[in-house]
Amino acid sequence: MRNIAKTLLAAALLSVGVLLLSSCKKDKEDTFGILTASISLPSGQTFECAVDQKAFTITNEADPAEPGTADQFLVKITYTATIGTTVNYNGEPLQSGITEVDLSSPAVIVAIKGGKEVTYTVTLAEDANDDS
Repeated sequence: MRNIAKTLLAAALLSVGVLLLSSCKKDKEDTFGILTASISLPSGQTFECAVDQKAFTITNEADPAEPGTADQFLVKITYTATIGTTVNYNGEPLQSGITEVDLSSPAVIVAIKGGKEVTYTVTLAEDANDDS
């Protein structure tokens, strides 16, 4: 009787383990998008950005630009994305570090993989306390 209980317990634990592993694998397969990003101004100044995968936002809030920067420049976004992901801006491919993006207002870029899309809002944060 004791061996049967041990066998049933082992089978139950094995089943739970298989379910957990298969669900983790599926989550990893479904996860895609932009992993890292930075914003570069024509002057060469670069701002590292935070990519929020829950809110689907990309911003340089930790390293803000001088006031008025977004109104004056087209910027270039350098990014890395998950394997097999393409990124578009205004319906066209966004070439990392090459395509110019207007950040005078928040821009929308779209990560696409296998028919699925994730839309990110990109903003250039400016330092509200900068008196220069």
